[in-house]
Amino acid sequence: MKWEDVLKMSAEFTDAYDQIKNLYHQYWTMAYKLPGMGEAATLDGLVVNHIKDSLVENKTLAEIVNSARPVIENYLFQ
Repeated sequence: MKWEDVLKMSAEFTDAYDQIKNLYHQYWTMAYKLPGMGEAATLDGLVVNHIKDSLVENKTLAEIVNSARPVIENYLFQ
């Protein structure tokens, strides 16, 4: 992989993460209120893995953001 590809992936990753956090901010608020420790950090980890997997699958930014909701809800509402 060329360094240009690494830089591009980094920007795509950051854009996806920022959009997901902005669009679904209420889920992080909910995670902070759950009993226990680290629920918001776990949610962050799940979203990071979702974005990485989606970028490997060459999904568009819109697809990544839209498909994050079920990942988040499956964790929070289990």
